[in-house]
Amino acid sequence: MKIRLAHYIFIILLAIGLLGCTLAPTENAPASRPTSAPTGAFETATVIKVVDGDTIEVLLKGKQYRVRYVLVNTPETHHPTKGVEPFGPEATEANRRLVAGKTLRLEKDVSETDQYGRLLRYVYVDDLLVNEELLRLGMAQVSTFPPDVKYVDRFLAAQRAAQEAGVGMWAGMRSGIEIVNVDVYDEYVDIQNKTSPAQDFTGWTLVSQKGDQRCELAGNLLSGDTLRVWARAQDADKGGYNCGFSQGIWSNSAPDPAVLLDEDGLVISRFE
Repeated sequence: MKIRLAHYIFIILLAIGLLGCTLAPTENAPASRPTSAPTGAFETATVIKVVDGDTIEVLLKGKQYRVRYVLVNTPETHHPTKGVEPFGPEATEANRRLVAGKTLRLEKDVSETDQYGRLLRYVYVDDLLVNEELLRLGMAQVSTFPPDVKYVDRFLAAQRAAQEAGVGMWAGMRSGIEIVNVDVYDEYVDIQNKTSPAQDFTGWTLVSQKGDQRCELAGNLLSGDTLRVWARAQDADKGGYNCGFSQGIWSNSAPDPAVLLDEDGLVISRFE
């Protein structure tokens, strides 16, 4: 009886041991792949190229990826049919100032990639949400593609603020400081103040976009007044404001938009 009982105990222990070997993971077994990133999880990446206003290339975990900003769209600069759209170069430059060469935190919404294989992400520099900042600067518009709409209300609020302030692409939506004329032959630009208070131009810049020539402005422009800004030093005796360039800066053979930037680099007006 004792022998038979010992035999049964041995069989039971052997079965338990075999079962344990079957269930225990082995060192070489691949870990199960999660279906989605944990809520609130961030990836750290380094920017290696700014493609345009809403697209960058990054180095992530030793591999290169193209990242498309979620929930925003900026004017095109490389589109096969649209070409270069108004504010496309400005949006690209704004994005470059925000992220070029920096280490980022990337946050996924729902979708991993878009139809072109680009990672869809919210992009942070420290605590600054770049997608939202481009909206605040008037360099982007909210663009919704459900289910990736986590911050849509917040982003719409940023866009409304830019529209109300009339910055960036929304500059033409308000009566304010506007470029009203560019004479590419006599080399001057007229800037008008359509608001009630006087505008201090300290820190403001007038840009000839084609050649990226920049004229630093100064002085005050009273309500209802127009300031004529001459490009060439030879026209210094004609009144207004003179940029002091040795030669003309406005192209008369190719499109050359005039862009007016405030002291923060925001686009206040654009004239083509």
